[in-house]
Amino acid sequence: MTRTQDAEDVQIVHEFPVSTKPGADVVRATLQPYRGEQWVHLRRWYYAETDGTEDELKPGKGLALRLELLPELKIAVDALVAVTKRAA
Repeated sequence: MTRTQDAEDVQIVHEFPVSTKPGADVVRATLQPYRGEQWVHLRRWYYAETDGTEDELKPGKGLALRLELLPELKIAVDALVAVTKRAA
């Protein structure tokens, strides 16, 4: 999220933990506007201590694509799933 980006503009579509450990990082799929276009973000979020009190989720590394590229991302993910099923 950029400094000028309002949190209420971000739509969290899906979220899942990267492991079963308590306090594990999560992967978030979000939609958010940027310069008049909708963007898709897949980003790993991690817990960071803030003000010495409690942990807060902070965005980490990830991927941002214009919304019109989402079908291409789906093709890539479907291909990865198919390859891993054959390898198993």
